[in-house]
Amino acid sequence: MDRRQAYCNTMGLTTSHTIISLLSIHHASQEASTFQDSDEMYDLDSLRITQSQALCTLEMQSDNPFMSASQPVASTFSRPELPPPSSLPNNPRTFASRAGHNNDALMSRLAWTSWLNKYMPVLKNHCPIHFGRLVQLVSQDGHNCMELKAVQMDEYMIFKKSFKFNLYTYCFHCCLPQSKGFTGEEPACHAGFSYKKGQTCEFIGFIFKAVFSMWTEDKFRKLLINQPICRGVMLSTLDKFHAWVVQEHDSQGKYVNCLEAFLWFCGEIKKAKPCFFM
Repeated sequence: MDRRQAYCNTMGLTTSHTIISLLSIHHASQEASTFQDSDEMYDLDSLRITQSQALCTLEMQSDNPFMSASQPVASTFSRPELPPPSSLPNNPRTFASRAGHNNDALMSRLAWTSWLNKYMPVLKNHCPIHFGRLVQLVSQDGHNCMELKAVQMDEYMIFKKSFKFNLYTYCFHCCLPQSKGFTGEEPACHAGFSYKKGQTCEFIGFIFKAVFSMWTEDKFRKLLINQPICRGVMLSTLDKFHAWVVQEHDSQGKYVNCLEAFLWFCGEIKKAKPCFFM
């Protein structure tokens, strides 16, 4: 493990508890201010705190039973919600209105493509199960994952086989978006993969395994359920999770829910540990 990985994994914070602590603080500020401008919606750096602040938060949390780590709280990690095309006004300008809506949806997805291009090179060649369950960067080289006992791989294989992507929409190997119709949605770090026989995707399986592993960790699953992307769906059973994770709301600027969950998870880690993806 190199010095950057060691620093990110041992910077003095227990990451899963820190994420939950931060969510508790941000939830209070969210109630005080309902509206955000577009810059705030896309600025994941605006909610950074220092290590000493996080440690103070943990100390206060121990004295307050209503801020315990077991309490699922809504997060401020948000993105603009676009109305469905059917809600647009029915008038002679409908075509122009829908064209503008589609452009807004594409811009929303492209904004998240840029974050994927930052996250994935850091996560490459690391254990997705340690990342999803423990929020740690552990090299795959010679790695014998002891967390596998907590993840039912037979259930994972069912989960993985539930994804049926249309051509040129997502990479079936890793779930990263492709640029169907030359939209530019494919991250630059993945653009060199040609899908030719004999080639291997550099990120094969990572997002799928990370999201599935995250769902198996109770505290992360409870936090995910409270996010807007879940739309009130309770992901308490494997069947419900399977049905939800393959859904996509592209007309509203969203990726497939598996990728949406991954982006949410990475965003919360970045708030708790700003150096993690550096």
